[in-house]
Amino acid sequence: MILDRPNIFENKNKKVKLVAESFEEPNVGRTFWKYKFYVEGDLVINSFLKYENEGLFDNLTSFIFESNDGCYVYIPKRKPVIYNVSKDKFKEFKIPLKEGNLDFVKNFFYENKLIIIYRNGVVVIDLNFNTIRSLEYAVDSVFIEDLKITNKGEMELDYRDLKRMEFGKKIIKL
Repeated sequence: MILDRPNIFENKNKKVKLVAESFEEPNVGRTFWKYKFYVEGDLVINSFLKYENEGLFDNLTSFIFESNDGCYVYIPKRKPVIYNVSKDKFKEFKIPLKEGNLDFVKNFFYENKLIIIYRNGVVVIDLNFNTIRSLEYAVDSVFIEDLKITNKGEMELDYRDLKRMEFGKKIIKL
């Protein structure tokens, strides 16, 4: 992402827009993107968005904004926020991992689920039922590099095993 100008994410019909406005470092080592969220050109004011106190993850290179069917958009913050486009409703989830590295790696939508990959865990949000579950690894044992769908209902996790000092793969059931 370009640091010296806003980065814009829009849904397919360009009615919903997330603007990462400026890259901030309010405390040493704590960085995030200040942002705004718009629907049909109007700035949305909602308690889940917390524009002044919270920002977007700092690395949004592999961020996917909209679900394949266009029904949901994801606002990538420490507490994940989902916006249901057709119902014009927000849902915020508790911080999905209890400890470890909450650095965002990537996300994707798969069969009415949002999968969020962090350095030390994988979070699956069921968009139909608004439930969240996570698979968490100890911060000193695993560093997640990537995750991809392999077969129906399975994901392949690529990670670094920090204790054995080697790369590994693991199959996870969705």
